[in-house]
Amino acid sequence: MRLHPDVIEQVRQRLQIVDLFEPASLRRVGGEFLTRCPWHEDRRPSLSLNPSKNLAYCHVCARGTDAIGWWMEQQGLSFQEAVLQLAERLGIAAEPFDAADQARLQQEMAERKRLYALRQTQRQTFAERLWRSEGAAALAYLQGRGLTPQTIRDWQLGWNGERVMVPLNDPQGRTVAFSGRLLNHQNGQPGGAPKYRNSRNDLLYQKSQLLFGLDRAREGDQPQPAGGAGGGAVRCDPPRPGGSQQRSGGVGLQPHSLDAPAVAAAVPHRAAAALF
Repeated sequence: MRLHPDVIEQVRQRLQIVDLFEPASLRRVGGEFLTRCPWHEDRRPSLSLNPSKNLAYCHVCARGTDAIGWWMEQQGLSFQEAVLQLAERLGIAAEPFDAADQARLQQEMAERKRLYALRQTQRQTFAERLWRSEGAAALAYLQGRGLTPQTIRDWQLGWNGERVMVPLNDPQGRTVAFSGRLLNHQNGQPGGAPKYRNSRNDLLYQKSQLLFGLDRAREGDQPQPAGGAGGGAVRCDPPRPGGSQQRSGGVGLQPHSLDAPAVAAAVPHRAAAALF
């Protein structure tokens, strides 16, 4: 679906990049604002926001973007999705390029609404099944991995009758997919079901684009887009040299760190597999 060029231009003209940040996270320096950069470990604010140019630029990692680009990256959206969200926020009618695009837009929005509702129902159902008698073995397994009941509930881990299920959320905290781990899996078993399985790609979920744990990033430890998701207290750790996660090629989410009062780093969602 193509958006009308006038819609994109209106968003560019009216959107102010400083409005995408919480005011408390900004420090005014002359005609610009400073905040911490999300692209590197930034202990001293180095991300500069220039209201007149409507740009963000980090002088340490020499990286910058405009307002739409910032929203795309921080919210995990495509260009079109970002423009649509920002247009709604600014009260701009998102007119498609032509009638055919209008029909596709309406169809896509209806399908997205259906998928969001379905994923929410699935997440709730899986979580409930974990705490019933049928999920006793899965629950014991998770607790044996060092996860407390509160952590299991906070992360809404579940059970679908065959696999332990981890919800994969978008930056707004909406569940868009799942990563499952087969409970009774034997390594090297020929012809058996795969140990790990992720949801298929669809309108909500693209495996290569989703960042696990981004919606749980603790407010205040990274610059949070105004109105964005946050509020968790978790940490996604890198793989340990020589460890099992390193051998598997994944980025490890260490079980103990789910309870740690630390900031959540955005890592590819396959890290969820290392939880098991």
